[in-house]
Amino acid sequence: MCFKFIDEDGKFIYFVGFEVEELDAVPYGAAGKRIPPLTYAMATHVGPPAETLGQTLDYVYGEWFLNSTYQTGHLRLSPISVIEYYDKRCSLTPPEMDIFVPIKLPSDNRITEVAPFKAAFYRAVGNDAAKLKYEAFDVMINWVEKHRHAGKDYEGGMFAVADGVHHFLEKDWATFMKWLEQHPEYKTTGGCYEEFLIDNGKVDYYTTLQFYEKVEKR
Repeated sequence: MCFKFIDEDGKFIYFVGFEVEELDAVPYGAAGKRIPPLTYAMATHVGPPAETLGQTLDYVYGEWFLNSTYQTGHLRLSPISVIEYYDKRCSLTPPEMDIFVPIKLPSDNRITEVAPFKAAFYRAVGNDAAKLKYEAFDVMINWVEKHRHAGKDYEGGMFAVADGVHHFLEKDWATFMKWLEQHPEYKTTGGCYEEFLIDNGKVDYYTTLQFYEKVEKR
């Protein structure tokens, strides 16, 4: 099996591993890792991995997630990105292999009453959206540290809430909205925001967040 990890800066770490019963006697030059129990979406890739594996991954992270209510399961404490499983099918023509992508059920999604709150905003302008987002975070984090009681008053209300991960924000938001579209009791009314749960004044690949979408009874 091959494992892909992603560090906090978004850098891929790739290694080959074999399942063992225990890690008491790891050979010199090798490293032992315990893979946390997760739920995975499995897809079978057909074709030369070096040439076409990216197409299968694009499908899983694109069309498949957009048509499901599962969210990505990439978390700081279990940062496995993708497991590639190779067996005897690799010798077939064309070769086959399985990939496993961590996912989580929307079981933690909830409807809750949000109290009125204060918020401030910063408008960053430019063509590089990713760069602008980090610029805005840096400005706002520094501003809040100096002006903790300033900001604009916002009314609360009834909101649907779901957890997400920074790097997969768009995918997690899309599956959250798919879940909400199918909710038997509540519907959206327009109005949403994201709450980033920032540690140590830094936003990175695994920074967690919560989506808030205003709702009302159907």
